[in-house]
Amino acid sequence: MSTQRLFRIYLGSEIEASRRQYGLEIVDTVKATEIVAKHFPKGFTVLQGLGHYLPADRPLVRESTTIFEILGEYTDAPQVRTLAEELKREFRQDSVILTVSDIFFDFI
Repeated sequence: MSTQRLFRIYLGSEIEASRRQYGLEIVDTVKATEIVAKHFPKGFTVLQGLGHYLPADRPLVRESTTIFEILGEYTDAPQVRTLAEELKREFRQDSVILTVSDIFFDFI
């Protein structure tokens, strides 16, 4: 078994109608994938999910979510954070979620 660090970046696509009228875009998965590939050309995984959250001022929100998984080393953390910040800016997100886990794995 090997150990590495698993980074996940979550990009939600729900935007309010008031933001949409000003041309704020939802996540373009192809464009986002190209951005991730610039930072991690050796590989990553793209998953599609359905996120749920409860804002203080609205009912429960369900949104399409694009999740990027990057398997890397501890030393990749600054580069992954830079990538998450770039995706946040590019898609005008209020926030993105970045998670980090140490994992054990084998190629079988």
